[in-house]
Amino acid sequence: MFFTLNNPYPALPPWARLSIINPDRFTSLYTLYFLKNSLGILRLANYLVALVVAYHILTISWTVISRALGWFFLPLGQASLYVFIMHIYVLILVYNLPAFKGLIPSYASGNLWFNTAGHAAALMILWLCVRFKVAFKWVPR
Repeated sequence: MFFTLNNPYPALPPWARLSIINPDRFTSLYTLYFLKNSLGILRLANYLVALVVAYHILTISWTVISRALGWFFLPLGQASLYVFIMHIYVLILVYNLPAFKGLIPSYASGNLWFNTAGHAAALMILWLCVRFKVAFKWVPR
C-alpha cells in the first residue's frame, strides 16, 4: 500500500499520493518488481497478502456482510457464467448511450460520480437479468 500511494501518475488526485519515493525510483522499482505481464515477484506477494487479508475479513464478518449485501452478490455469484457472458451486452448498451460517450475509461473522464452511477446501474441491470431469468434458456449459467 505504501508503494502504491507513492505512484506519480498525474491522474491520481493529490490527496491520494504520498510523493515520498522519487518518481524515477518508483518507475524503476515498478518495472523490476510489479509489472503485470511478467508477474513481478512483489506483485505476486501483494496478491497473496491481499487475498489472505480479504479472506480473514470475510471470515470474521461474514454474517454482517451476507445480511447486508448477500441479496445482491449471491445471485450474481451463483449465475457467474451467465453474468460474465451478459456483461458484454450490458457494456455495449451502456457504451452506446449518448450520456456515456467519451467517458470511458472512467479514470480519464474526471466524472467520478457519474461513472460510479453508470457502473452501479450496469450491475443492477445484470442483477435484474438474473433475478427475472432473462434468456436463461439460451445463456449458460
